[in-house]
Amino acid sequence: RRGGTELIVQTNTFGGDGKKAQLVPFQYNDTDSYVLLFTYSGGIGKLNVYKDKGVILHSAVSTTVSNISSGSPFTLTVASSTGFLEGADVVLNVTSPANSELDGKLSTIESVPTGTSVRLDPRFLPFHQTGATTGTLNKVYTITIPYDGDDMFASDGTFLLDVVQYNDVMYIAHPNYQMRILSRTADDNWSMDLMELVG
Repeated sequence: RRGGTELIVQTNTFGGDGKKAQLVPFQYNDTDSYVLLFTYSGGIGKLNVYKDKGVILHSAVSTTVSNISSGSPFTLTVASSTGFLEGADVVLNVTSPANSELDGKLSTIESVPTGTSVRLDPRFLPFHQTGATTGTLNKVYTITIPYDGDDMFASDGTFLLDVVQYNDVMYIAHPNYQMRILSRTADDNWSMDLMELVG
């Protein structure tokens, strides 16, 4: 009878390194409900979107995977590395071998050495599974936001952005920034614009 929690995916933050994250609900109607994840990592403010027990992926950036090489970082052999940039969040979906512990895991692109290989940050992944692996590498849909870590979070972890949602827009206020408007057009189509105040 009590509400519970369920692990959907780990965030791009790590305990003990000063990075923080905040979940914010975005309820448009009975069928379009989201969770927004505000984070700051790698010197960049990021906003990821979650829906239906999963992170929203970038519909235009995906590639097939054929092999994982040993070592640190993981090196994935892919059909094409186009669209995968250093620092981007990605999700690895494995179809073979079956029951792979890497399936559905989130990671970050550490580097893109060639047009058919990418290297993933190994801190996100549970172990160094190697060898022939089939599946897909998908880029997480990420919105870059202008706030740095100290602006988003106080030293005690308190979230410092004031957010108010109305229909499919969210108004975001901070004393050191001009107000922003976050707008939703589709699951993987959001925009953040300056709010023009008319006096």
